[in-house]
Amino acid sequence: MKKFSLDNKKSKNFIDYLIYQKYLRELTTDNSERKIDINHLENIFNNPIYYLAMKHVPLRERQILYLNICENEKLNNICQRLKLNQKRVLKLRSNGIKHFKENVEKLSKRKFNL
Repeated sequence: MKKFSLDNKKSKNFIDYLIYQKYLRELTTDNSERKIDINHLENIFNNPIYYLAMKHVPLRERQILYLNICENEKLNNICQRLKLNQKRVLKLRSNGIKHFKENVEKLSKRKFNL
């Protein structure tokens, strides 16, 4: 029996592939619009690399990016909604962008090599 581990690169690639395949199945079987909300910002992407890169960004960072990009919320509104101070929101937003870019770079190198 093959060993399955999250430390194994092939296992990670396979999990990412399955996550993306599930996402595609849901898109094709569900005739409604994409479910893009504060917890699912990754659903705005058609590109599998961008989708998975955003999926691997921590939830709180994704939430801030969603509010900033999709709902076009101002900094003060985001702070009030998430009950965080401005400095923390700015730090989380910049970390979210940084994590997204890093994830795109990593996933671009992997390209679902199974």
